[in-house]
Amino acid sequence: MKGNTLLLLLLILSFLSTAQTKLQPTKKLYLGVSNWIYNKKFAATDSITVSIGKTKKADTLYRLLLPVDAAGKQCIINGWNNGKISVKKSYKVEHMPLPTAVIVPSNWSTTQSAEDFSKSIGVVAILGNFNYLVSLETLSYTVTYKPKTGKKQVIKNKGTLFGAYGQSVKPLIQKATLGDKYIFTEIRVKQRAGDGAEIDPAIFKLRKMVITIK
Repeated sequence: MKGNTLLLLLLILSFLSTAQTKLQPTKKLYLGVSNWIYNKKFAATDSITVSIGKTKKADTLYRLLLPVDAAGKQCIINGWNNGKISVKKSYKVEHMPLPTAVIVPSNWSTTQSAEDFSKSIGVVAILGNFNYLVSLETLSYTVTYKPKTGKKQVIKNKGTLFGAYGQSVKPLIQKATLGDKYIFTEIRVKQRAGDGAEIDPAIFKLRKMVITIK
């Protein structure tokens, strides 16, 4: 199990986007992450304040954490010099995009060979095309096994790994043969603590994933 856990960790790190947010102008801010905002005019100010309904001071311009109730609202950032507003910018506040579930270490295709799929060890979630590095923990998911011939089986899995906590998902995965289908539903993942998660510890319910054995 230790070997599988180490392999899973390496795979998760490889799947996660390693690109850090670039210091460039943005029109949106997100809950649950440290928003990086770059503007030369802000950099030249004495201080900044953030207004979402009521004004409060930001911790720092380059690590702006937003309250949960800010979703869907406009965030106004004011830069101050000598007691007067010298620059004012408006941003739309949104939730993070919905992550995507991925089987590891097999490929991302919805059709896989029995050999490749039988080597799978678990389900992780990733945020593609998102500028912020967010760590996600798989809480649980349900696997429905529909063999080409025979009765379907439904098992709920806790955590990332197949077969962890004495669960019987791994034997189902190893049964994969031509024409079988595996349907992953009720996939729940949680943002790990840190980098804004203490403000909005988001829990996501992901779209179902269907794998057909070719």
